[in-house]
Amino acid sequence: MQDIPHHRLPSFTRYVHQVFDFRCYLATLRDARQDPDLSPRSVFLAAFHGFLFRLRSFQALQAELREPALQQAIGAPRPFGDAVLRYSLSSFALEPLAQMLVGINRRLKR
Repeated sequence: MQDIPHHRLPSFTRYVHQVFDFRCYLATLRDARQDPDLSPRSVFLAAFHGFLFRLRSFQALQAELREPALQQAIGAPRPFGDAVLRYSLSSFALEPLAQMLVGINRRLKR
């Protein structure tokens, strides 16, 4: 049986943090929720996970968020559902997201 290469989320995460200074960008993210128990950073990282793994819906992402390893990776204290994702993402401040995109694109052009 042929060995299938495995993509490793922790190594990809380290790469993104080192090359693109992702942690600094994540620290600037905010949304309109008042005193949330789940940070905008965790919500963004959950959505980013869904994008990376081409999940087709927030319901599919919600199912994956039940896994303790993913909760730990995104810094979420508990699993959360699609309602939290929708509410938080719909009220994200756009300026920090734009700055993230500009910074990453500048790095890629180098």
